Amino acid sequence: MNLQDAMACGLYNGDAEATTLGTFIRYPQTASHADELTEADFCGENARTVFRALQGLRAKNAAIDISTAYEAVRALREAAADYAIECAKRVPSWANIGAYIAIVRDLARRRALVEIAGRIQRQALEKTDELSGTLDAARQALSDLETGRHDAVSIGGVLMNTYERLASLYEGEEKPITTGAADLDAIMGGVFPGELMVIGARPGVGKSAFGMNLAIHAAHAGAQVCVCSREMTDTQYGQRLLAQASGVDGMRMRTGKISDGDWQAISDGMTLLDGLPLTFLFQARTVEELRIEARRLHEAKQLDVLIVDYLQLMRTSQKFKEDYLRVGYISKALKEIALDLRVSVIALAQVGRSAQGKMPTMADLRSSGEIEQDADGILFLHRPDGPNDRSVDPDDKPFFEAYAQSGYQYMAIDVAKQRQGQTGTVNLLFDPAHMIYSSIERKRR
Repeated sequence: MNLQDAMACGLYNGDAEATTLGTFIRYPQTASHADELTEADFCGENARTVFRALQGLRAKNAAIDISTAYEAVRALREAAADYAIECAKRVPSWANIGAYIAIVRDLARRRALVEIAGRIQRQALEKTDELSGTLDAARQALSDLETGRHDAVSIGGVLMNTYERLASLYEGEEKPITTGAADLDAIMGGVFPGELMVIGARPGVGKSAFGMNLAIHAAHAGAQVCVCSREMTDTQYGQRLLAQASGVDGMRMRTGKISDGDWQAISDGMTLLDGLPLTFLFQARTVEELRIEARRLHEAKQLDVLIVDYLQLMRTSQKFKEDYLRVGYISKALKEIALDLRVSVIALAQVGRSAQGKMPTMADLRSSGEIEQDADGILFLHRPDGPNDRSVDPDDKPFFEAYAQSGYQYMAIDVAKQRQGQTGTVNLLFDPAHMIYSSIERKRR
């Protein structure tokens, strides 16, 4: 918003801007308060020039007084030099600097709000984007305005944030999202807030079931979990959840061949699951709609973990000529959700046909370049066809057929990437009748 428009709207206070800058010049001990403002917070062009000059002096650790300020401002814009002197002369005391800064910031935010409203109005009237994209952009702009988000953080701020997080982990206040499988958790250490974990597999291998196991385990641990599915209906998820919680064979529920004893077990399973902090999104068609819902849940204190089933099925309001560009955009958007909301995002992903019959690799992950770059961790699931598969642990080969005869599928989980930890392969057992992953060590005992 330019100066004339701001004055017409009553959103400009020249005295507050001049007094704030004059205080910084005349009383250099207050210059650190300049970190509470940005150049854009000042409406007048002269005021912005003076602020930029003062920040330049601070960056050089140069002394700030009327003389140095005058020369620094004149070097940027000669017409603003006399304004800097006038600012310094009008300040009798620095006692009210906090109040003047508050006025400058308040008016700046109000001007920004007016501009956001105008931009939203134009986008709505132009109808060039899907409504979800316009709404998402509006929410993001308002969120940034509300938090006063700035990109630059000093090393002191970084270290203090790190120390506070270490203390939170030490005290047990912040806990990573774990899988519940001890062998896998020993390698991974968990998924932390702000991280994007991608789980890749061929169709039918069990990635949705793996994601559901993560969701249930996290919810039982007290985390607020949301599952966004574009692959299954609510009743399909419900049957899988009840198969796991009740012990009733999922196929019997699917076909309706349920005994009297099964009904009691199902009732008990419903009691066990009911009340868990677990929500589902089945209608979020685009990543923009997902971001809106995620932000809404987060604001309501109802989101710690977001699970997306699965990445390539998500759409976007943006237009891309190539599908890999679309998937890359969605991958980056999921990472931004994790960072902006400080939540753990776990995205299931499809791998290409080239991975059929073997452990997938990064090259098999569709649109792997972007996903590999965005993800903090990548897991691949593989179901070996027989005991001679190279992913089968030698100690497990004598038991492979016995596992299969007992109704279990032998699974290999490759931690292919982990930005903050180690990589490696872990073997688990999957019970497809009840959708449960478990540690092999427990079965051996």
